[in-house]
This record gives sequence, structure tokens and C-alpha cells, in this order.
Amino acid sequence: MLSAVVITKNEEKRIGDCLKRLNWCDEVVLVDSRSGDRTLDIARSMGARVFVKDWEGFGAQKNFGMDQASGDWILFVEADEWITDELRDEILSSIGSEAPDGFKIPRLNIFLGKPVWHSDMYPDYQLRLIRKGSGRYTEENPPHESIRISGKIGHLRRHMIHRSYEKLSDFAEKMDKYTDVSARDLVERGKHTGPVHMITRTAGRWIKVWLLKRGFLDGDEGCILAGLYAFYVFCKYAKVWELRQKGGAPSCEVDEEGVPSP
Repeated sequence: MLSAVVITKNEEKRIGDCLKRLNWCDEVVLVDSRSGDRTLDIARSMGARVFVKDWEGFGAQKNFGMDQASGDWILFVEADEWITDELRDEILSSIGSEAPDGFKIPRLNIFLGKPVWHSDMYPDYQLRLIRKGSGRYTEENPPHESIRISGKIGHLRRHMIHRSYEKLSDFAEKMDKYTDVSARDLVERGKHTGPVHMITRTAGRWIKVWLLKRGFLDGDEGCILAGLYAFYVFCKYAKVWELRQKGGAPSCEVDEEGVPSP
């Protein structure tokens, strides 16, 4: 038996497309952080088992969903991701008693409406399919959660679709939230920065995305991505500098959307 686990908060625009592509799973467990839109109504109408839980972090929400799941295998999917028919068939043919305890799945990111095959964004492997009981999510590198697994890990060939950024403002909004959390975490771990460090790290990121990861092959979108990811790095370390000037990192709580609160 295979269970899909999805966590949500105000995803009425995307959750229907996501769940429609999970109708082959034996069950779908949806953990919602008190949405104020029609997310819950849509999920229930599509047969998902819905649980409402106050936000405690990405990892905690996913662990809770895994605990509610009945399946021997757990597939973690985000609301802005699609499982393709090809990936579905590969998953069903790969799981079983002789399979590894987890599988990494390649992810094809869609940026401004176009697939990105380079720019350090593909294959973008994600450990999303695990045998229940073989691993748990942790949040050792905020704002990114990760899953630790005790057994062997395999790799699937077919990719999932990630509709990551439909417009540039989506990237800017997420960048501001994530760099806040990352900067506070770095300061709390005793990290320092300065102008030289900010400039070299920023330039290094641009070189990696545009040249080493062949972002130039992604056309205009690759050029934009290289600039955005370089600016992301600059903002993160600039915020570390800012926090240091203020005497360190104040306590940072995370709201239901994973956004740092002052």
C-alpha cells in the first residue's frame, strides 16, 4: 500500500491539479496549517484524508503526515508539484520487499512557464519516496528540511514537475523569507561576513549557475536565474552582516507559511 503525504496552507489555486495526479495512490494524507481559502474543501471533495495542524515547521508537518499514513510506502509531494504518468508507473514497478528503503526522484523545475534543464536546477534530485519507518524529517539547515534514512537509497529515472516560479515576484517573495531564516541560522551558529566575503560568494554563485552548470543553455531564463541566485546569496550574507551590526540574531519564530516572524 502506498500513501501520498501533502502539506498545505492556502493552496486553493494549485491543490486540485496536484491531487488529481495522485488519484492512483491508495490514500492521500493532507496536513493543512489552517488555510483561510478553499484548500480544505477541494481536498476533501477529491477524497484526501485531511488533518488540520498548527504550523511547527516543514519537517514536523511531514512527519505528522507520515504518522497518519497507513501505507507501507510514503510519497511526499508538494502542492506545486505534479507526478507524471511515467513517474507513477516507475514508482509502482519499483517499490516492494526487495527494493531500497528510499528513492530519490529527479525534479524538472518550471521557471516563468518554461522547463529549466540546466542552471543547477536539473535533475534536482529529491528524496521523496521511502519505506515507512525507515526515516524521519529533520530541520538542521533552516529553512530547508531534509529526511534522514537508515537504509539504502535508489534513484528513479522519471521526473516530477515542479511549478516553482510562475513570475519573478514569486522568487523575490520567497528569497526574502528564506534569506531571513538562513541569515539568522548562520549568526546563531557563529558565522561572520564582510564585503569581500559577500562579493566572492555572490560572484561564485553566478559563475556556478551560468557557466559551470551551463545556465547559458537555458536562454534568457538561464541568464535571469543566474542573476537571481547570485542576488540570493548576496542578500543572505548582507543580512548576516546586518544582524551582526545589531548585536546578533534575535529569536526567530516561524509562522504557518514557514515565514520568519520578527
